[in-house]
Amino acid sequence: MAFKEWIFQEYVKWQAAEGQPRTVTDFAAYVGVAQPAMQAWMKGRYKPKSVLNVAKLADKLGLEVYEVLGMPRSKKAQLEEGIVWIARAMAELPQEWREPVVQVLREVIAEPGEPPGDEEILRRIMEKAQAQPNPG
Repeated sequence: MAFKEWIFQEYVKWQAAEGQPRTVTDFAAYVGVAQPAMQAWMKGRYKPKSVLNVAKLADKLGLEVYEVLGMPRSKKAQLEEGIVWIARAMAELPQEWREPVVQVLREVIAEPGEPPGDEEILRRIMEKAQAQPNPG
């Protein structure tokens, strides 16, 4: 299936779930992308290329977007998707954990090759958090 057809199908499904007709502007806001980009995708003018936009589509509409776009889901892509999720979760973290998380993610993204697994990332975060001076 072409991306143009897929995104329109997802738009129709979303409207059905909402229980009423909604605009493309509303759909773009739901997904978290610019309305002009959504319009262009739905008209088949171009496909999303930004990893962030693809991650937003995957988050709201499902991982099938990677297949439709013919994009491989490398560990780096999975990590970048995770960053979107982490950004949302950061507000829920205690203040003393925020900086260690950001530091480790920056290091992991900058490393060449495939990123480490979840356990190694968590180990690094905990190590950095424990190394921080304890306020108070």
